[in-house]
Amino acid sequence: MTMEKPFYAVSLVWNILRRYCPEEITQNIKGMRCFKDNTGAVFDVQAAHAQRFEDIFDPEQMRNVDFKVDLATELPELKEDMNSYGAYPERGARNMNNHNYPSQRYGGGHQDGRFQGHGNYQS
Repeated sequence: MTMEKPFYAVSLVWNILRRYCPEEITQNIKGMRCFKDNTGAVFDVQAAHAQRFEDIFDPEQMRNVDFKVDLATELPELKEDMNSYGAYPERGARNMNNHNYPSQRYGGGHQDGRFQGHGNYQS
């Protein structure tokens, strides 16, 4: 997911996802990481929910919003992992990307199009 303006708390991305997606999808979103420049985030959506997720964020239906959701083909530079309280994990902390389910990574491209495309979803 990408935003028109930088944001400073990942809770904004979560709020958007919870506003548009049913709980069965948002409960299973994993591995959220912010872009280093705070203009977006990437996260994993279970493969079982990927098509419905794409339908919800169809660009034809989402015209008057200040964010974009795409299936990412490349990952932008990301901030270090942060825990749910916004603090960086201690050394040896478990990587949240270690999960045992098939998923798609979602996110968005920068306005100049460097990361737009289809692959992982970015927020």
